[in-house]
Parts: sequence; structure tokens; C-alpha cells
Amino acid sequence: MREAARRRIRRPIPRRANGNFEKTESLANAGRSDGSVLATSADMVSGILPHYDQCRSGAKSPARRSFRLLRFSIALGLLAAGAATARAETRVALVVGNSAYRAVPTLTNPQNDAKDVAAKLRDLGFKVTALVNLDQPRMQRAIDDFARAAEDSDAAVFYYGGHGVQVDGRNFLLPVDFQFHSDDDVYQHAVPLDGVLKELEQGDGVHLVFLDACRTNPLRGSRTSAHAEGLAEVGNAAGFLIAFATQPDNVTFDGAGRNSPFAKSLLAHIATVGQSVSSMMIDVRKDVINMTAGAQVPWENSSLTRQFYFVPGETENQSLGTWSWQILPVDFDTGGSNSPAAPAAAPGKGHKGAPGHGHGGQGKG
Repeated sequence: MREAARRRIRRPIPRRANGNFEKTESLANAGRSDGSVLATSADMVSGILPHYDQCRSGAKSPARRSFRLLRFSIALGLLAAGAATARAETRVALVVGNSAYRAVPTLTNPQNDAKDVAAKLRDLGFKVTALVNLDQPRMQRAIDDFARAAEDSDAAVFYYGGHGVQVDGRNFLLPVDFQFHSDDDVYQHAVPLDGVLKELEQGDGVHLVFLDACRTNPLRGSRTSAHAEGLAEVGNAAGFLIAFATQPDNVTFDGAGRNSPFAKSLLAHIATVGQSVSSMMIDVRKDVINMTAGAQVPWENSSLTRQFYFVPGETENQSLGTWSWQILPVDFDTGGSNSPAAPAAAPGKGHKGAPGHGHGGQGKG
């Protein structure tokens, strides 16, 4: 009997014509691409085969426990495969939060937002440079260094929280040492957004830019051509998604809590498994609209040529329980049946898959 059991374990697993096993093995192999240890689902199935007849005949232990473990292991393997795909990409990020302005109104939350966004991006496999309260030379140097790193990366994220203005239709990000006396000060002492985008164009990867500005126009009332509130639409190169915390020519809220409404919602959705960045922005938009009673509507310009996922994998709509049985359509040699169905449930029991998230305070500019 023991020899027969060993022969059954070594027996090759039949493949079905519908390709389910091929799909499973490709996902498992993706987990191996960066050296992670992930057994193929076929290996896991073969290890549990000797217990299958017992499970099907109604034995409760250890066969049923073994099959529960099998289903969990397969689901975990699929998630690991998605995580391995994210790790295989080269991901870099620059996160800047300017709060301690010296000559224009200070802001409470940008430095908090930057720290929290940076921590989340690190968890998602990004090599992050996080900086707060930068003067103009340090801010420009950080952007230059980031642009060079982004040239060879698969994905590059630039997040900025702080003051921003538009002058003559051009957007500028304000360092904390910015002082205004005339329009020339904006051109000479602020950081032009179009210059940041131009530097990032040198890379071939996905470029994601998140701008949580303008938090009220700090130049309002000055003798300047920066009459419009908020930032203007920008970007014409391929491979970019530029997300604004609010619609063009409008201001954003700094938030009454630790984070701005935009940063709070971004943090809530950025790690959703299997959600593209485009779909993520829809959820962020709905959250911010609700949090600000419709006063703030996040906006984006996208020229992406492929989808990007912060966390690749199956969405919550695909239950783990369903996945586990979809990848077990094999003939277990239980009387010659080729049916791909799952083992019959005990009388009176059915099989179920696993069941499928304040108002703004001072303004920002």
C-alpha cells in the first residue's frame, strides 16, 4: 500500500485542454522570477492526491484539513506571484512635502502626507527618496537626481504636496524659501512643473505624477499675472499619468486631520490588489468629492500606453475559493471520471468562495 501511494504521488498530473493548469503554472513561475520560493500548484496537488479518496468518501481528518490547506496554499501562491511581479519591476519614487514656508502662508499637512505616502510606496517595492521643507536649490537637485534614476526604471512616481501657482498658464511648485516681489521671482525662484516633466520624458517607463497643490493661491492680491486659482492642465508626452488633487483652476483643501483629503484617499486605495492606477483614480475621485461636499474634484491627464498596477494580482471580485477550484480540474483517478468538478460537499452543505472603504480645513495653493 505504501509503495502504491508513492507511485501515485510521482505520477504526472494530467493537463486539461482548457488550459487551466498552464495558467496556474505560469503564475507560479512568475513568483520564481526574482528567486522567491513558490511551488507550482501541480506540486501542491500531487502532494495531496493520496488523501483525496478519503476526503471524497467522507473522512473528516486529516483529509479535509489537508484540502483546506491546499486551497489556502494555492490562493497564497497566486498572491505571491503578483507580489513577485511587482518586485521584479524597477520602481523609483520622489516624494516631496513642503509645509514650513517662510514668506507665504504655512501649511499643516504636506509634510505628513509626504511621510505617509513614502512609507506606503516603500511597502509596494519602490526605492523612495522622501524629503520635506525643501528650499529651491535642494528641491531642484532632488528632481534632477530623481530624473536620472527614472531613466532606467520601469515605473517612476513623483508626489508633491505644498504650494503651487500658475503664471501665464504655466505651473510652478513653490519651495519653502520662496519670496514674491514680482513675476520674475516666480520664474527665478520657483520650480517649473513643465521642467520636471521634461526631465522625466527621458525614461521609457511609466511615469506617475501626483500633485496635491494648489492649496489657495499664495500670490492672491499681488500685482502679478498669476490671477487664476489652482494649476493649469499640462503634459503632452506619452507614458504619463498626471493626477491633480483638484480640477484645473481650483484650490484643494489641506484637511482637518493628519492628511489632506487627496492624500488620505490615495493612501486608502493605492495598495488595492489588481486595481489599475486609472481605476484607482476613479475611487480616489469619488472619496474626495464626498469628503469635500463636491468642492474638490481630483483630475488627471493620462497618456499611458499600458496599464500600471501598484499591486498586481486578482481583484477582490475573483474570490480565493473560486480560484482554488478553478485550478483543480484534474482526473484524480477515482473510478475513471474525468469530471473537473470539485469534491462533492457533505449533505446539506454547499461550497462558497471567500466573500468578495471630515471636511477640509484650510486651503492649499
